[in-house]
Amino acid sequence: MAQFKVETRAAGVDAYLSELYDGPVRLRDMLARLGYDADAIETLHTQHLAALVERVVAGIGVQYLEEPDGERMLYLMTRRYGLDGAPPWSWLQFSNALEISRNRTRQLTTTATRRRKRPQDLARLESDVRMAADRCLGLVEANEPAGEDDEERWGSNA
Repeated sequence: MAQFKVETRAAGVDAYLSELYDGPVRLRDMLARLGYDADAIETLHTQHLAALVERVVAGIGVQYLEEPDGERMLYLMTRRYGLDGAPPWSWLQFSNALEISRNRTRQLTTTATRRRKRPQDLARLESDVRMAADRCLGLVEANEPAGEDDEERWGSNA
C-alpha cells in the first residue's frame, strides 16, 4: 500500500510538472535537464523515490503557502494532482467537496497553476528539485538549510 502511495505521489508530481511546463515533463526529465546523469537518476528512482517526492512536494507546498490564499491553492493542487498520495480528484469531486461549480474549480486551479509558471517560481522549483536530489544522493547534509544561494553554492547543473 505504501508503494502505491509513493507511485501515486510521483505520478502527481509528473502531472503537476507537465501542467507547469505546458507539455509532458516527468521528474526524471527535469533531473536530466538539471544535469544529473542516467545513473544518478536511476538511483534516485529506485532507492530514494519516496524521499525525493516528499521533498519536492514540500517545496511545492512552501511556494503556495507564501501566497495570501496559499492554503486554499495548495489544497486544490494537492487534491487535483494527488500530491498527498491519494488518487487525484475529478472536477465533480471538487465541486461536491467545496460546494462550488466545476467551472469555478477549474478557474481556481488554473489560477493556482498560472501563478507557479512565473519564471522566478519555475527557477525556484528547479532549485528545490536540485536540492532534494542532492540531499537524497548524499551530496548535501540533510540538516543543511536550503536557501537562495543554492544555485551559487551548487552551480546551475548540480
